Amino acid sequence: MDKECPADLVCEKQECVEEPPAPPAPPIATPPPAGAAPAATPSVVASAGARSFAVGSPAALEKRVKPQMEKRRSTDLMALGITLSALSIFPIAGMALSVFECSPSGCHNRDIVVGSLVAMAVLNGVGIPLIVIGAQHVPAARASVTPWAAPRGAALRLRFDL
Repeated sequence: MDKECPADLVCEKQECVEEPPAPPAPPIATPPPAGAAPAATPSVVASAGARSFAVGSPAALEKRVKPQMEKRRSTDLMALGITLSALSIFPIAGMALSVFECSPSGCHNRDIVVGSLVAMAVLNGVGIPLIVIGAQHVPAARASVTPWAAPRGAALRLRFDL
């Protein structure tokens, strides 16, 4: 649990210590003035308030450099799930309209209300899992052709990653 420290101090390991100084700002290149001859090296000016940041671990950098090719499992499943879930509004509307058919002696539409609730539950019970399953990301299938040659022959290597 952190301690409450005064405004000019920060809490580190349950101790109030002075805030470490901000890292130096990275240099920013400025363009030469108009009409001036280009210099061998550009002049640099430090920007006020700029902070430097670490790029991250090599694994994270590699992941950013070489993104995996992914696709959705099935857009058709997603569309079907969205359609079924959207259709579940009709049993709700039917149930709401059945309330207007009540007479002064009472409402005798219990079958319509129960049927509407069951239809709505079935449509959403099937539609929502279809949306989730269809939206999952899976690696895309790839094919590559690699030629190779040797002193006595040559060939093509065909590889499928499914």
